[in-house]
Amino acid sequence: MFNVESLPCLQRALCFITISGVLFSAFVFYSLPGAFLPLYDKDRGLTSVWTGILIGAGPLSYIFICFMSALLINTFSNKKLFLTPTFLLGTATILFSLIDFIRNNVAYCVVGISLRAVQGVCGGVISATSFASLVSLYPGRVATVTALAETVLNGALAFGPFFGGVLYNVGGFRLAFAIPGIFILLCLVPEFYLPQLTSNTPNVSLRQFLTVIFDPWILFAGWHSSACQVYWLTDTIRMFLWRYHLSSCLSRIYSWDLSPYYI
Repeated sequence: MFNVESLPCLQRALCFITISGVLFSAFVFYSLPGAFLPLYDKDRGLTSVWTGILIGAGPLSYIFICFMSALLINTFSNKKLFLTPTFLLGTATILFSLIDFIRNNVAYCVVGISLRAVQGVCGGVISATSFASLVSLYPGRVATVTALAETVLNGALAFGPFFGGVLYNVGGFRLAFAIPGIFILLCLVPEFYLPQLTSNTPNVSLRQFLTVIFDPWILFAGWHSSACQVYWLTDTIRMFLWRYHLSSCLSRIYSWDLSPYYI
């Protein structure tokens, strides 16, 4: 383990840029399918219910792995928690591009939901590790680095629909997932050179951990803010935009919705 205080400022800055790039690449997948997957599934004869399950499998698994993030960070090194999920996330994203070859809709849904769940788990681990590593890099500027990391993360959410829509229009379903998957795998190169930082996360017992995350007020606040505001609202608006052939505006809706959060 490296002592953070011994790292030069330039090396800390490079670590910050690397971690932010990984975080951005990982969360583009989160909203990537929103611009085109419902249209693609409709052409396959699937209902919007199955499309919602396909898209929602990622966020749902992300929520559950985030509950366990503190335990993972205290158990494994930050380098392992970057390299392993990044490799799995990139591989799962590339494999998702190949389910276009599956003609049976049942098999398509099973494989698609499984891959989206893997993506969500990997994204959750990367998110938790990124925040913990950035706080370790700049222990005296916790609020600043947290705000910057949140901006990067939500910028990826806003950029995802636009990026996915462009790729889908250029090369179809396969290209829309293959290119982001390759970008994610390329993140392994700078990740390999990240120092193993000492975590500032305090040791938390399983009992304390479960007591906090299942507190009724925490559950209510989390589900209300994320599920009701972000997912329910944007998905409802998305259906309106498709009906009137305005799906190109989807990324602007994400940007407008998240702009107060950036500030």
